[in-house]
Amino acid sequence: VKSSDGGGSPSNSQTTSARPPTSQEAKSPATASAECCNDSTEVCATEEDQSTDQPDISKGLLPVAKKKLCRLRVAQIYQETVDVKTFRLVACHGGGIPFSYLPGQFLTLTMPTGDKPIRRSYTMSSSPTQGYFCEITVKREEQGAGSRYLHDAVKVNDTLEVQAPSGKFVFTGKEADSIVLISGGVGITPMMSITRALTDMGWNGDIYFIAACRDPEHLIFQSELKRLQARHPNLHVFIAMSRIAKDADGYHRGRLSKDRLAEWVPGIASKWIHLCGAPPMMDAVKQMLAELAVPREKIHTENFGSQQKPQARAAEREKIQKTPPVEKAGTVTFQKSDTSTEFLPDETVLEASERVDVNIDYSCRTGSCGVCRVKLLSGSVTMEVEDGLDPDDKASGMILACQAKSTGNVEIDA
Repeated sequence: VKSSDGGGSPSNSQTTSARPPTSQEAKSPATASAECCNDSTEVCATEEDQSTDQPDISKGLLPVAKKKLCRLRVAQIYQETVDVKTFRLVACHGGGIPFSYLPGQFLTLTMPTGDKPIRRSYTMSSSPTQGYFCEITVKREEQGAGSRYLHDAVKVNDTLEVQAPSGKFVFTGKEADSIVLISGGVGITPMMSITRALTDMGWNGDIYFIAACRDPEHLIFQSELKRLQARHPNLHVFIAMSRIAKDADGYHRGRLSKDRLAEWVPGIASKWIHLCGAPPMMDAVKQMLAELAVPREKIHTENFGSQQKPQARAAEREKIQKTPPVEKAGTVTFQKSDTSTEFLPDETVLEASERVDVNIDYSCRTGSCGVCRVKLLSGSVTMEVEDGLDPDDKASGMILACQAKSTGNVEIDA
């Protein structure tokens, strides 16, 4: 999903231009490397963690990961487009991967870049019906430390530290009798996971798969989408391309529009909709959906990328720390850690916690995943994005540490 700031060194990554087989064709277990997990400090899947049982995602129940942390081996790297790669991850010692997940969820990777490890979250593009592997599909961002590290440094048979899957941007087939999947660019990733899962299950509902990109060279998964559409009459694929001369090969010239959405999805106002892409694209589509009378509660969103460019954010932090505030800021108290500090201007609760070495779990840092939920014990905060909170979270006083800011005094359960 989601990539963010800073470094990684070029390397001769082993890639192949061919896509892996579709999920229906990929049923054999991956071969393990005998040396990938011989370091006793690594947390790896053991025999009791591995299972060939396929998760029954049709029940719509949240999965329970068998390990919070594990290491997975990079079995294959596929070059999807000029700047997008898919990384197939398998258990180090063979057998099934040591967790289950739902279509649309993400993994959090810890990567050794720069002075200290960084954590970044990437949505899985694979179907959870494939118990032997999972895949993440990542666009290389010049300002993204995580994506640069994956693209430039990671090679086949390397291992990656992985945190258990998380995320609420899921669809299992139980939530509605049809689904509209609208994506822009690499936001296609969770939509592919959902589509692969539903077609694997033989789900009978209509799947409206709508994607926007520049041209055929930048359309991820295009060959597989054509194969799946040919096999599944309930899968309706529509691709809008802004930089093609005319409609051709099933691709539609131009950008997404309200009229096109209404034409492609009959009765769209009553449909369950998932929307994923860059914030400007999502804002435009949400406006179209509002004009088409789609209720807000029918629209489920996930942002890709940081809300602010990392270099700009770092520059702001440096400037703030060098410039004394003109007036006294509020104080944040972390109750469990018995630690207090004054807020810096425009600083989030998460950033303050990192500055004073208070541990708060986090992942996306954009307000989408909900991993950084903490309880606000006293005071008040403002949050620009609250997608990672559900109504029960809000009712119980939970906040997102990566979004919460305050100019007053607050107390946090951390």
